Amino acid sequence: MSSINQAVSTVVHYNAYVSDCNIGIEFKSEKNVLVSMKRDMTLNALKRQIQQKMGLNQGQSIMTVIYRYTVTVGSSMFIYQAVTINEDEDIDSMFDVDNRHECISFFELLIQYEQQSSSTTNVETTNPSSQIQQTQYTDYHTESQHEGLSS
Repeated sequence: MSSINQAVSTVVHYNAYVSDCNIGIEFKSEKNVLVSMKRDMTLNALKRQIQQKMGLNQGQSIMTVIYRYTVTVGSSMFIYQAVTINEDEDIDSMFDVDNRHECISFFELLIQYEQQSSSTTNVETTNPSSQIQQTQYTDYHTESQHEGLSS
């Protein structure tokens, strides 16, 4: 779908969580923004673009970026997995998946951001119900865990 210089529309979910569904996972959010990504974009540049689009102040920083990764199952079926984006090469991998699946017309990301305290170096979570639980392959939590956190 995309060439090396072509931008891909990306839906960024925040105040969100990962939910299990019949096609793997999906992102559930109250809010999202649309950003444009290019293959040669760095992770830090992506985070800055998202922060600007969301209107985050300088004390708020993006701590985690999760990609809704497409996995082929059989000849024409696919499921989604949550994959944490940790470095610039992970962004290249997103575009590699995009090039293998003609049905992908946009990327989906979920971000977790935190408020940094101005008086100390400690980090406070702005939304405790959106904290991420770590698993072996990805960082996410399910809808049932989300409901348990918010009660």
